[in-house]
Amino acid sequence: MLTAKLPFLGESPISVALKHLQENFEEPRIVNPHIPQSVENVVLKAMRKNPSERYNSAHEMLLDLETCLRSDRLKEPKITFSSVNDMEETRVMPAIRGDIQPAASKEREQLVSTNSDEMINEKEPAPKAKGWKKPLTVVGVTLVLLGLIIWGFIWLLGVLDVAEVDVPYVVGKTEAEARQMIEAKGLKVEDPIIHEHNKEVPKDQVLSQSKMNMRVKEGSLIQITVSDGPELEELGDYVGKALQTAIDELGALGITEDQIIVDPVFSEEAVDTIIQQSPKPGEQYNPESVEFNFMVSKGRETVPMPNLIGKRLDEAKDLIRANELTLDNADILYEPSYLHQKDFVISQDPYKPKDQVSKGAKVSIRVSSGPPADAKEHQFNITISPAEAGKTSEIRIVYSDARGENIEWDKRQITSTQTFPVTVIVAPDTEARVTVYRDNQFIDTKTITYEELLQGTNSSTLTIPGEGEEVQATDAPVQTEVTEGNDEPVEEEQQQQQQQP
Repeated sequence: MLTAKLPFLGESPISVALKHLQENFEEPRIVNPHIPQSVENVVLKAMRKNPSERYNSAHEMLLDLETCLRSDRLKEPKITFSSVNDMEETRVMPAIRGDIQPAASKEREQLVSTNSDEMINEKEPAPKAKGWKKPLTVVGVTLVLLGLIIWGFIWLLGVLDVAEVDVPYVVGKTEAEARQMIEAKGLKVEDPIIHEHNKEVPKDQVLSQSKMNMRVKEGSLIQITVSDGPELEELGDYVGKALQTAIDELGALGITEDQIIVDPVFSEEAVDTIIQQSPKPGEQYNPESVEFNFMVSKGRETVPMPNLIGKRLDEAKDLIRANELTLDNADILYEPSYLHQKDFVISQDPYKPKDQVSKGAKVSIRVSSGPPADAKEHQFNITISPAEAGKTSEIRIVYSDARGENIEWDKRQITSTQTFPVTVIVAPDTEARVTVYRDNQFIDTKTITYEELLQGTNSSTLTIPGEGEEVQATDAPVQTEVTEGNDEPVEEEQQQQQQQP
């Protein structure tokens, strides 16, 4: 195998066997210098004619083979042996010479001789007169028997003298081709044909043959070994199991993660659960070339959770439906709130805005039912003029009540006297306050307590005149119209005239 040629060649098996006994083989590195010295040393030791210089056991040779390709052994010195001439250990014994006359011939000769003597004695009572016939008979019978033996030997040689033919080399051929080539030479394929699994040789190709590179008699049997291809494994059923379980079990069979392709899909199954596999369960596969495809669940499809806080209830429902989420009536909870108007969402559970949520997930919300029953509302009517008549002033109104401190009500530009209603909510034992700024300067503030509201005071007025204006503040209600959404007052013409200087 190392040199691609046989160590001994001959015209017949006997001549090859004699060369094994009498001749040295050509060393492997002479034929192929690329063979490492450590490998040649194994061959030289294994083929010594002196048994004491060969390996003591197959196990010892195996250990040497397992280490001969290590880097520290590749250039080791050539092996030497104590016996210089290996031919001295194998001697040809001299042939045994002697009488080769068949024993049966001797017995027949004695029997014929005895019978002849008896017949002579019966017929001739005077042995002396007939004594010359006995040796003549023995010689005659012997010659006849020898003739028969020679004739039989010649006949047998004729029968056994069968023509010799070259054994064709069929390794690498298909089984059908190999059989055809062998039979074309007058030889026979020995049955049954041996089949072996081999991951290097394709299925149905010949792995080896019992005889090759020699001449044999016509009609000889040739044993061939055919590859069944790589040994196939049967794939288990991993549907419904975790992906890591399949990876671990296949890895124990020599499958690498490069041979496993994962296709994540949205599914009702738990995350990382195998939904479908290829090859299918029970199919056989070649571990060397197989590629597994697993369709794996990545859970339900997710969407970013919308922000429902501060939205009207009907608007929040529309957002939930649009994102394929679920909101049951039982999950809409109402509670009083100072901060949120009635029917506006206060909070959402269990997901925060922008959280990734599986489609179909249930959501619950808390909705404001308005201020608590004991809360009171009060309206500050703020009448304010520009700092200078006919010029533009910027006014800013800030209020504090049960909803929080210093809440910006609005900032506006005015060129004439206007009234702005500011509604506040007052909790028990607290007060509400409104503060007015004009042209970034503090102008005035007004406060109302919960106790005052209990006495029936629902509104009050805060008047801020411009330069040269003298307008008395009053707590009397002011008639105003407020447009929905921006709280802008539409003052009556009569009220504006009353407040002119």
